[in-house]
Formats: sequence, structure tokens, C-alpha cells
Amino acid sequence: MYMRGFVMPANKKEVSCKALELLFHAVNQKQLDAKILLAGIPYDIGYLKNKHERVEWFIWCRMTSNLRPYFSSIEFEEMGRSFVSRGSYWEGILWAFFLFTSNRFSRLLYNQIFKIGAAMFACIKHNTDFLAPNKFVATAYLDEGYEFSPEWSLICKGVWEELGKKIGQKGFRVEVSLIQGKTVFEVSWMKESIIYKLKRGFLWIFNIRKALTEITDSHDELLNQYQKLETSQKLLQKQTTQLKTAHEISTSIKQSLNINDTLKAIADALVKEAGFSAAYIELCKDIDENDIKIKLQTGVITDLVTPIHQEINVNDKKIGELIIYPKPEMDYRDSNELLEYLGPVINIAIHDALVLRAVTDYKDNLELKVSDRTVELQNARDELTETNALLKAAHQTQNRFFTNISHEFRTPLTLILGPAKQLSEQLNEDKAKEQLDLIHRSAKKLNRLVDELLDISKIESGEMKLKACPINLVAALKEMTLSFYSLAERKNITFRVSSDEEEIIAYVDKDKLDKILTNVLSNAFKFTPEDGKVEIEINCHPEFISGSSEPEIDMLKSRQRRDRQVQLNNYIEISIRDTGIGIPKDQIDKIFDRFYQVDGSHTRQQEGTGIGLSLTKELIELHKGRIEVESEEGKGSTFRLYFLLGKEHLKPEEICTEALGEELEKEDIKEMLIPETEEFSGKKFHIDVENKFPEKSENRILLIVEDNPDVRKYITLILENQYEIFEASDGEEGLNKSF
Repeated sequence: MYMRGFVMPANKKEVSCKALELLFHAVNQKQLDAKILLAGIPYDIGYLKNKHERVEWFIWCRMTSNLRPYFSSIEFEEMGRSFVSRGSYWEGILWAFFLFTSNRFSRLLYNQIFKIGAAMFACIKHNTDFLAPNKFVATAYLDEGYEFSPEWSLICKGVWEELGKKIGQKGFRVEVSLIQGKTVFEVSWMKESIIYKLKRGFLWIFNIRKALTEITDSHDELLNQYQKLETSQKLLQKQTTQLKTAHEISTSIKQSLNINDTLKAIADALVKEAGFSAAYIELCKDIDENDIKIKLQTGVITDLVTPIHQEINVNDKKIGELIIYPKPEMDYRDSNELLEYLGPVINIAIHDALVLRAVTDYKDNLELKVSDRTVELQNARDELTETNALLKAAHQTQNRFFTNISHEFRTPLTLILGPAKQLSEQLNEDKAKEQLDLIHRSAKKLNRLVDELLDISKIESGEMKLKACPINLVAALKEMTLSFYSLAERKNITFRVSSDEEEIIAYVDKDKLDKILTNVLSNAFKFTPEDGKVEIEINCHPEFISGSSEPEIDMLKSRQRRDRQVQLNNYIEISIRDTGIGIPKDQIDKIFDRFYQVDGSHTRQQEGTGIGLSLTKELIELHKGRIEVESEEGKGSTFRLYFLLGKEHLKPEEICTEALGEELEKEDIKEMLIPETEEFSGKKFHIDVENKFPEKSENRILLIVEDNPDVRKYITLILENQYEIFEASDGEEGLNKSF
């Protein structure tokens, strides 16, 4: 192959676009895809067809070799002939008038041919031997490292033959041979007679005339192209002015979006870049269509020209006007076209500046409003803080009032309950005894209400403390429910307490548990009709109720799982079911609200304050437990009480190790002296009595220390037959009398 051993010189492109054009023309003539030329070529078609580009010699040789499967030797020669016919016809005829008459003109032909060749192939060198007036040999050779391709030799042969044909030389013949990397062209023609030369002369004259006609046509075409070019140049100049002005406007407004700066930048660009004499801008509306008045002028206004008016539109609404004053020498139509082109640019620039102006104004107004509002909020917060302090003080006063009034109530209630019960036991008259029993029951109800109010007051003030001791819940609950069996018997209600376990030890405050159970059971018996049922079921569970969302319960579950002692049984469920009137669905969520009572004909028949269930819920939550209720109107209700087992959920100060609830030896004395509670006038005390009161003796002395004289009197009346009694109103007096 001719490419064997080829080394491409660096950065040398020896083949011109004319040679490339020759190949593309041949491919198009044969209706082949131009891509067949690109096999192994590092350029795309766009580059190769560019009339200003050149390629390396080896690239051109590769392209010609890519055509071998599609072109024969004769077709490669025809490729060269077509080059002469297409591009150099009349030029070749003029040259032919002088050539081949002697060796001198043979040299001229030779030089012209290789001048064209050198322009197309910069790497080709040549020399010539003129052997006779009608014969010469031209030898072409390449720089070192280059090789000829057979296709190039065939194309060059076609060029020689076509030129000879056009000249009309008799017996014109070209022989081509490749010898040791060189291409040798042997050109010869026959000697001509006078008649043949005259015949050829007339042919030349005809061809010259034809060539001159072509020159004239070409001149007209060139003149027409020049005129088009001049028109295009004017259009390009106009577009350049438009783009330059638009660019100047855009660049200026980017530096500042202030509306006045924007208008000035637009006017300056119209005068300096577009070449107008003056520009006047007036805005009458802002972006929100509020009335404004902004005017700006640049340049010198003259009366020698008619101004051009153009509306300034934002959001398809007129907000102002632009007036342009062209220079006298400017074309009025061109000025209008320029303004039509710049109109959208100007409108957008003014729109953006007005938007920024509106945003800035809004920001300033907003900052002012925020500042004013902040002052108002601060004043309101100060007023709220002051009001909250007053409310808190009033609430504390209310709590103190409830606490004090509750204590004040309990002392006279005790003095009513005790004597009433004592008189009831001593009197034999039924009517008087019945009235005293009525007094006793009413006083007990009032005392229970006072206890509830006192508990609520303690809870609200944070004084309600838990004293949880380990007790057997099963036994404690059965003991606490004993008093309800007589009530169940009177109403013919089936009452049952059941448990899976005989013993369940839990840390609870027994006094508060008694209040919880009493409140729930009282409601159950109160709203359950005769022949109904009330059941209590006690169960242990390994995990807390599903769906619980109490944070404290979740924390306790995690802690209890780490404790093997409580891992299997970590909460207890106490279910209290009744077959009473039930609770409407829309009121279930409200029954634990303080002072709330279910509205209905059945509930209005029953007494109540709406405190019991609210207090019950708060006492259960004090144990870190939970209460739930399920009810269906007309069928009954189920209250579920959940208490955690163990003591991990309790604070250290809430735990006591002693069992609570040690009973007095004499229940009747307990009820007589301290009914329903161990608290008495704000203090706790116990009176232990024997089964039988002792006889009064001289050596039995009793000192009663009590600040309430009525209470001292009541105790004295009870015990004066058994003791010699001394009274003291306070501790200091009692201490003195004890000595």
C-alpha cells in the first residue's frame, strides 16, 4: 500500500479545500453517502466542507482510498476532467491561445498547471525536461516521508487530458507512470498543418467570445452580489445598533434597579448608543396601578424633527410614555424599527425596577408595622403577665379559701355527727331516733363533699402527696367494698368481686385508693336500677394496655422490662362493670371534667356535684396510673382502673414501708369522734379505747389540748365520767398544766 511506513509531519496541513471539494463533488455525482469518505478520518463532514479549512496529505490519500470500492480508474480520471470543466473552462481557453506553439509556451502551461497544483497540494515538488517542441516530461515528487496514491495520479492525468482537449491540440496524449515514489507525466502532441492551425484559431476565437460572455455574466452576478452585500451590511449595522443599545440598557439596569437610575440608563443608551438627539420618559402608574409622577429627560430637544411616541406597557397596561427625538439625518422608518425592537427590553427593565420599588416600599412598611406590632405585643404581654399574676394570686386566694373553709366546715360537722350518733343510740323514741339518723346521714354527705373540695384544693396547690405502701390489693379491695353489700341488698343488685390471684402486692396509697373505689362504686350503684348487676374483676397483665400514649407509662415499661422481678406482672387492671343507664357517646369524653354532670332525665334524679370522677382520675394519675371507660346507653358502663406494680415509677418520698390502714379497736368510737377521716381541725390524732370504758377513779387524769372550745366541751362530755379532765387551749398551756 502507498501508506506503508508513512509518518505524518506535525501540524502540517498540505491539502486545500479545493482538493476536498473535488472528492465531495464526485461522491454527489454518483449519489453516494458522503460518510463513506470518513472511514479512519478524524474530522467531521462540517469541517471538511468548510472552504477555509485544509487537511493533511495522508488524510486526503485516505479519503481517496476510501473511494476505491466505488470508483474505477476511468472514473478517477473523469474526476480530474470534471474539475477543469467546472472551475477553469474560460481561464483554460485563454491560456490555450498562447500555449503549445513552442517550448516557451509549453513552459507557461507547465508552470500554470503546477502553480494550481501547488496551491492545492503544498507538499508536491516538480521538475520538467522539454524534449522537443511538441513533447515534455514532468516529474512530481513528495517531501521525505510522503508517498503518492494511485488515485492522485489518475486524477492528475484527467486534468492534463481535459486541458489538452479544450485547447484542441492535435493528437494530444498523456502517459502516467509511478517510478520509485515519483509520478512521471509524459505529455506530447502531433505537428500541425497550416489549415489545422487556422481551424483551431477560429475555434479559439469562438471560445474566447464565449469566455467573454461568461465574464460579463459573472460581472453582472458579482455586481448583484455586491448590492446584496451592501444591503446586508446596512441591515447588519442596524441590528448591531439595536443589540448594542439593548445590551447597554440591560447592563446599566443590572447595576442598579432603582427606578430613577433605570430610567436614566435607558435614556442615556438611546442618546449615546442609538444616536437619537433626545429621549424623554414619563411614568404615571406604578406596578400596582397607583398614581405616580416620574419624569426624566436626556439630550437636547429640537423642533426641527417630529418626535416619535411609544407607550410604556407593563402587564398589558399603559403606565407611561417614551418620546424620542431623532437627529435630522436619521431615517424616520429606521428609528421606528429600532424603537419597536427596544420596546420589550425597555418595558421589562421598567417592570423589574417598579417591582423592586414596590417590594422595597412593602418591606419598609412591613418593618414599620412589625415594629408597631412588636410594641403592641410587648404591651399586651406585659398586660397578660400582670393579669396572669393577678389570676394566679386570685387562684391561690381561692385555694386558701377552700382549704380554710373546708377545715372550718369539718369542725362543726364533727360536732354534729358525733352527738347525733350518740343521741341516736341513747334515745328509745323511734321518731326522734329517725330524725337524728337523718341529721347524721346528711352531715356525712356534707362531710364527704367537704373532703372532696379539700382534696381538689390540695391537688391544685400541689400539696396532695402520695404515701404508697405495699399492700395486698385483692384483700384491700374486698375489705373496701364490704360497706356496699348492704346497699346492694337494699336495691336487690347482684354484687360480686373476683380475682385471678389471691394476693397481688402493689404500692398504693390506701386512703386514696378507698376514695377512688368509693367514687366509682357509688356511681355504679347510683345509676344501676333494681335487679341489676355490679361486678369488680381484678387481673394482672404482663404489659401495659395497647395504644397507651402516656409518656410516663412508656418510660416505666422500659424500666420495668429491665427489672426481672416485675417483668412478668407489671400492672394491675381493676374493672368495674354495671348494668346501669349508661353514658351517651358524645358525653363520655367529658365525664372526667371537673363539675361536669351527664345531662339526662335519669341523672337529674340523682344527687351529685360533678367532683367525684374528676377527683378519681387525678388520684389515679397521682399513682402514675390510668382510667378508661366504655359505655353504651341503656346497657351499662365499664370503668377500667390501671395501676403499675412495683415501685420504680414512684419517687422516693412517695414510698413508705409500713402498711397503712391499721384499724382502731373500736369502730364505733372512730365514727363518733372522727367520722369519715382521720383529720380533725387540720391535725391528725388517734383515740384508742378499750372494749369497756373504765370506771372513774381519782388517779385517772386526762389532759385535753384543743384550741376549739366546742371540741373540748364535746370530748369532756363523753369522757367526764371516766376521767378527771383538765383542758388547755394550746400546747404551752397544756405543758404548764401537765406539771
